Amino acid sequence: MLGFRKIAKNEIEAKLDAECELLKKSLSKDTNSSTAAKAIYIDYGLGALDRFREDLQLDFSTESIKRVEERLGVMHDQMTEAQPSTDAIDGFVKLFGGYIGCVMMQTGWEWGVDGNNPLDLSKVVVERNGKRFYILSKIYKRLMNGSEDNIWDAYYIIEQMK
Repeated sequence: MLGFRKIAKNEIEAKLDAECELLKKSLSKDTNSSTAAKAIYIDYGLGALDRFREDLQLDFSTESIKRVEERLGVMHDQMTEAQPSTDAIDGFVKLFGGYIGCVMMQTGWEWGVDGNNPLDLSKVVVERNGKRFYILSKIYKRLMNGSEDNIWDAYYIIEQMK
């Protein structure tokens, strides 16, 4: 994904866009996996904003996570009939995970990786004060399992753990 941004529309977007551009410029084969994850998933978060801004009224607010949750519910309900490919599912996991991770960055969460591979969706985390939230895994489970893996509920609980 890295690099298909439109012009930033607000202060949070502008900040994330600038940070992503700086991170991308600094990437090399020696870049640590957390820095690479941050660049990759901020870019996906900005991509989700571009793609779903009007449809889901995305604006990097906490409340917008509820709208993402609603969309994930609709997508889950359509999975059996639509039978999306693994690549399509992973694409939505990255977009929505990137977006929610960017929202969480506003309250001090940082991107990280449990291991060395920022492309392994099951290992990408957002972390704060020693606590880790496997955001991409959670979104994948939401799509596969339904409302028992509600993303808003998970966000609300983890956000209360300061």
